Amino acid sequence: MAVLYNAAMLADEHQVVESKGRAHARALADVFNEHDWSVMLEPGISGPDLVVSKGGRRYVVELKSSVEGRADRAIPLLSQAILQAMHHAGRFPAAQPLAVVQVSRLTRALCKHASRFHADYAPYSAVGLIDDEGGRWFEGEGLEALNA
Repeated sequence: MAVLYNAAMLADEHQVVESKGRAHARALADVFNEHDWSVMLEPGISGPDLVVSKGGRRYVVELKSSVEGRADRAIPLLSQAILQAMHHAGRFPAAQPLAVVQVSRLTRALCKHASRFHADYAPYSAVGLIDDEGGRWFEGEGLEALNA
């Protein structure tokens, strides 16, 4: 009986995490919409979280979430998001990867770490960090207007 109870608890926890992930994706989609980007939310079951485009620029977005805004937590998620966005970008014509990590609180130190990681290991991919309070930091062509 305890095994069923624990499995049910894990299923509920998974649904909560999945629901928060969708909420973060919708919030990010709203940011792009507010800046006149065209947004496709959840374009496929095993695809990216978003596909956004404006003018001749198109990004395939992979979004990850961290409950902490620490670099040692966020940078590994950023790395994973970059790899997944690169994979998904290959399926969308003329698209570039955009990896975004949602954190509880965005700090200058975290942005500095992410910028250094981006320059050293993934300059071919755009990156971003967003927080629960509306803070946003992006590096990538055409994304500067999203920074807040």
